[in-house]
Amino acid sequence: MLRIGNSGNQTRYLSRFNQANSKVNQSLERLSTGKRINHAKDDPSGLIAAEQIRGEITTLGAQQKASDFQAHQQAILQSGQAEIQNVLNEVYGLIVSAADGTISDSQREALQLEVDAAIDAVERIQQNTAKYSAASSGFDPSVLADLQAGGRFNLINGDTAGAQDLAKQVLSSLSFSRASIGAQQRGNEALDAVREDQIINNIDALSSIQDTDFAEEVSNLIKNQNLAKASLFVVAFDQQQTSNALQTLLRTIDVNA
Repeated sequence: MLRIGNSGNQTRYLSRFNQANSKVNQSLERLSTGKRINHAKDDPSGLIAAEQIRGEITTLGAQQKASDFQAHQQAILQSGQAEIQNVLNEVYGLIVSAADGTISDSQREALQLEVDAAIDAVERIQQNTAKYSAASSGFDPSVLADLQAGGRFNLINGDTAGAQDLAKQVLSSLSFSRASIGAQQRGNEALDAVREDQIINNIDALSSIQDTDFAEEVSNLIKNQNLAKASLFVVAFDQQQTSNALQTLLRTIDVNA
């Protein structure tokens, strides 16, 4: 900082120069970083508000990640259940065919083989779904055991009417489960949309607090640069006037001597 022990006028203008120069440096820093608040002293209350908003953005971001993971799990579960439902619809068709009193025993046996293969497929789909999804499906393939060969609702010598009822119940349960998951997905999507709006609003608020207004800062920079130059000019002019006065005085002394 420039200091000089001189007249009050020079001291005053040197003080103005130091103030203007400090603001010039502040403007240059804000323009280079793009941030209005680079140090706590720049805006203490603004810094507190910015940190609170930044914390809220972090929290919302963490919640969004958890929601994204849940959505992924639900999508896997929905896909698995849809496949199971398709297979069971085919099983129901086989049961209806077996209930026809005109088909032969060999045809019933063939239909039973298809049912057994379909139930095996359902079990594999269920296991694969559980492997990649932490969400509970609410479906237990063991309820289909009565439809397999040797079960009380088998298609060879079992109760085909009971088989139809069981298949309908399982299909209805799957439909309800899929609808329930779908409702959760819609609810989560609505919450995600609200959360996304909150994140955007917080980012906008944070930007308004801490980011540099480039047009305003360039204007401040030019203004304070001019003030600093003017202050130095006044000091220099005052010093020149003082020097001229001293030289005149010295010449007067020499002449009188």
